[in-house]
Amino acid sequence: MDRRQFLVVTGQGAGVIGLASLSGCSSLFEGEAAAGGANVAHVAGSQHQVFVSGGGPGENGSAFVIDPLDHQVHDLGGDGSSSVLDASVHRGLGELNSPIDAQMDTDGRLYVLDHGNHQIRIYDPQGQAIGTIGGNGDLHLPQDMQVHEGRIYVCDTLTHQIDVFDTDGNLVSTIGEFGIDGGKELNGPVSITVGNDGNLHVLEVGNGEVQVFTTGGEPVRQYGGVGEIGDMVRPRSVVALGDGRICVGDPSGGLVHVFTEGGDYLGAFKPLDPSGKPTVPVRLSLMPDGGLYVWNNGFESFDA
Repeated sequence: MDRRQFLVVTGQGAGVIGLASLSGCSSLFEGEAAAGGANVAHVAGSQHQVFVSGGGPGENGSAFVIDPLDHQVHDLGGDGSSSVLDASVHRGLGELNSPIDAQMDTDGRLYVLDHGNHQIRIYDPQGQAIGTIGGNGDLHLPQDMQVHEGRIYVCDTLTHQIDVFDTDGNLVSTIGEFGIDGGKELNGPVSITVGNDGNLHVLEVGNGEVQVFTTGGEPVRQYGGVGEIGDMVRPRSVVALGDGRICVGDPSGGLVHVFTEGGDYLGAFKPLDPSGKPTVPVRLSLMPDGGLYVWNNGFESFDA
């Protein structure tokens, strides 16, 4: 049995990650990382926080709190208490089922990745639902997205590809197909970020690698990889810091791995909560000040 067959038979090729019990998140500020660890400020609750820029809710940049269990997205602009989107587990326009990400375009429209309904919900700057993406079956298991230069790049883990939409929700193209050999092959894409180089950095959970593509879908390079980076176990999230560095969160190993955009490995650190206990880096986001936000998803942390 070759490696491709093994991945398919064992289910690792699918790269499916279910939405687990959610609680607890932490914020890690750049510059606090030290050899072997980093100071982390704890934020209580079941929410994951994302930071976006643009007009509309939270003009001139905003933080949104996503609460998958309560099916809500809250805008932290203004008095910090307004709920932008209502809770629901149905499929009607504007209704959400386990939202896991949110991003804004330059016109102030908010795009919410609705994991449970396999769609992206679109809201106008006033928070009113105006449309959906993927409702015709274009999305199967969306795990992450990037809104970039008039395009929405969505990691569809189940189909092993990146679906590319315009901001009106039309499917423009796809990037990748199932495979384990790099190039245009992907094995469970689960997270995506745009680097300073303008390229798409796509984390595939099946191989534990980051595949780099141009925005047009041409392969550029790959880096990381289980077996290549010795203490990488099952990475799940990738984010560009905006200074030429890429962070990869590995909850199974309890580490955040750091690379250059060119793929050179710079090392890893273990995010710690205020008590000094390691926290599990399930999902990463970039903060407005250039820091790294780490969501631990309620898992019990452990030493790698």
